[in-house]
This record gives sequence, structure tokens and C-alpha cells, in this order.
Amino acid sequence: LQLIEALVFISFYEGIQKTEFKIKNPIVVVIGYMIMCIFNLIFNYNVIINITLMLIFHFAFAKVLYKQNIGFSLFYSVLNICLVLLTEFIVLNILNFINGDTMRDFIENTYTYILLIVFSKSLLFILLKIVSEIINKSRSDEKINFTFFIFPLSLLLILVNFVIICSYFTLPNNILLTLACSSIFLIMAVITTCILQQKQAKKEQELLELKAFQQEQEINNTYFELLEHQNDELQLFVHDTKKHY
Repeated sequence: LQLIEALVFISFYEGIQKTEFKIKNPIVVVIGYMIMCIFNLIFNYNVIINITLMLIFHFAFAKVLYKQNIGFSLFYSVLNICLVLLTEFIVLNILNFINGDTMRDFIENTYTYILLIVFSKSLLFILLKIVSEIINKSRSDEKINFTFFIFPLSLLLILVNFVIICSYFTLPNNILLTLACSSIFLIMAVITTCILQQKQAKKEQELLELKAFQQEQEINNTYFELLEHQNDELQLFVHDTKKHY
């Protein structure tokens, strides 16, 4: 589940950066999350320590790996922590609305707890996707590409159905295990697909910019050739005029 959260933030950072893709960046983010996981296990997921670690590591991710300035690095680290807390709060309230008095039983079951965390990270992924699209739009005035939200919203709808099914029906553990594993596979597949999709979109944008530059160069070359031809004709006219005089 920590790796899923790392993958969510890798997608976010890769979505807002303008430099080319470097494989070391996602690897370092994953290693950072594994270090945070170890500290959290040692201190039994103390809230203050967890938030402090996230603040430090996300500031380092943004500043060192993705070359953001200090102000934006601090802003992104605080924003990420706020969104993590917000999504967990929203999911718990949704679960409370659906389950009511049986919410504790839902959380204490290992498989439904996994499903709940994946649901929370899916919502976090969508919110960060919206933030990254807004950031990119502010930089280049490009329209928000809503096709990027098709897979995440579909994933969220599927997970909502999983939660409702597990809430209203008493399912054996093997079925709950299947749903938990399916939810993990789905979110990892969707996030990976979105990362590849946004990288492909960036490559296509760079290709369009390169073609536009080449067309501009061709137009300039044609214009210069025309000027050179006119200059040759003018020199010939001047020469003939002098000869005539």
C-alpha cells in the first residue's frame, strides 16, 4: 500500500515536470517511501512522525529530483500531505455513511481494509491529476485533457461498487482476498497507464513543436531564396541600365 502511494506521487511529479524522464527519479521516490514505511512501523504509525516524514521527503523529491524551486517544493509537500489527509477523511465518512455501526468491523478485516486504502489512494490520484492539469494549464495555456480522467474515474467507480458489495453482503475471506488483490492490480495498472499516456502526450507535443519549427524554417528558407532571386534580378536590371546609358 505504501508502494501504491509512491506510485501515485510519481505520477503527479512526472506530470508537472518539464524535463525529460529519468528512471532514477521514480526509483528514489520508491526507496524514500520504503524508508518512511520502516520509520512508521518502528513508531507504530505515529501521526506527527508520519506527517513530518512526508513533509521532509516530499520537499526533497520536489527540490532535488524534479528541480522545483524552494517555494514550489514547500507548497507541493504541504499540498500532498493535505490531500492525503483529506482523501482519508472523505473515504472514512463515505464508509461511515454506508456501514454505520459496522464500520469498525469493516476496517478491522484485513482484506476490506486493503480495499479501503486503495479506494483512498484512487481518490488521491484523481485529485492530484486535477492539480497537475491545472498547473500545466497555467504554464502553457493548454486546454485540460479530460481523456486522462477516463481510467481513474472508472477505477473509482469500480472500487465504490467493491466497497458497497463488501458492506451489504457477508462474503467469505477468499472472495474478499480476490477483491483486495483485484483492487491493487487495477490501481497499479491505471496509474502506470496514465504515466505512459502523459509521457506519450508530451512526446507528441514535442513532435508537433518540432514540425512547426521545421515548417517555419522552410518558410524562412523559401523567403530568403525569393529575396535572393529578386536581388539577382535587380542587379541584372542595374547592369543592363548602366550598359544602356
